[in-house]
Amino acid sequence: TFTVFLVSFAGMITKSNHASLVKIYAYDGVLFQKGVVCPTCNIEKPARSKHCSFCSMCVHRFDHHCVWVNNCIGAFNAKYFFLYLFTLSAMAASIAIITAAFLIQVVLLSNVMRGSYIDDQGQEHAVEILFLIQ
Repeated sequence: TFTVFLVSFAGMITKSNHASLVKIYAYDGVLFQKGVVCPTCNIEKPARSKHCSFCSMCVHRFDHHCVWVNNCIGAFNAKYFFLYLFTLSAMAASIAIITAAFLIQVVLLSNVMRGSYIDDQGQEHAVEILFLIQ
């Protein structure tokens, strides 16, 4: 998913695709005014588009510029961005579960729960789970 996201087209607005992108969303007259021209691109901005200062291009349904892939998140690659976030989250959850299972096995096999420790006052205490978690 990372590779697909990395090379996916965000929706950069050019003179060749401008006419088709203008038809997708209607201007609401509040946030998106008809006839507003991007001073950098010198193209009339379609509704829900914004200029990206990193890419120096106007992007259709611009969300943000992702520094992890050095690409804009726009109308045409947002689904790949969300899929990428989902796979990263699933991987992090899998690693957390595997690590927790491994640590539980280490604790059970080492018999550390049957041990004891001596505190600052010299008193002996049985090891508790909160002591191990620290």
